[in-house]
Amino acid sequence: MKRRRVRTPPVGQERSGAEHAAELIHQRIQLAQRLLETSDLPVDSVAEKSGFSTAANLRKHFSRAVHTSPQAYRRTFAGPRAS
Repeated sequence: MKRRRVRTPPVGQERSGAEHAAELIHQRIQLAQRLLETSDLPVDSVAEKSGFSTAANLRKHFSRAVHTSPQAYRRTFAGPRAS
């Protein structure tokens, strides 16, 4: 499975409120991706630490942007865990 990243808008362009909201979601998804790759935190905790109000909200935005669930992403991209 090829790793998908969310695109960022070009720097220097004026943005609307919707574009600011989209950028904020993008940044939150990137943080969630790092947490899923590097920690064993439950998805509820990943959602909280990355700024989503609930795990359901994280799953909705994550699936739209990355085209997979947080759990599937973790299974695919998580590094080895210490025992």
